[in-house]
Amino acid sequence: MEILESAKFAKLADDYLDVEELRELRLVLAMNPEAGVVVPASGGCRKLRWRGRGRGKRGGYRVIYFYRSRPEQIWLLTMYAKNETENISAAILKRWKQEIES
Repeated sequence: MEILESAKFAKLADDYLDVEELRELRLVLAMNPEAGVVVPASGGCRKLRWRGRGRGKRGGYRVIYFYRSRPEQIWLLTMYAKNETENISAAILKRWKQEIES
């Protein structure tokens, strides 16, 4: 399983996660690439709740990613703290997914 990061995700992950937390996130997704809920009308992008440092699952982060089964890849697109952003529109997610596939 290849796990790739968008530039946006890499920058945000540096702000939000330490090395061990990022490693754990990547491992969880590699073991269960369909762990996140599919965002309706996004073209298959998924949203995963991820606990933050001392924040718990509900107060943690949302990781947006796209799982492509052939070739087997996970694209980590972005992440955000729940208290900073409620949702990202499906249209934006769909556009990001299309950029990956081109």
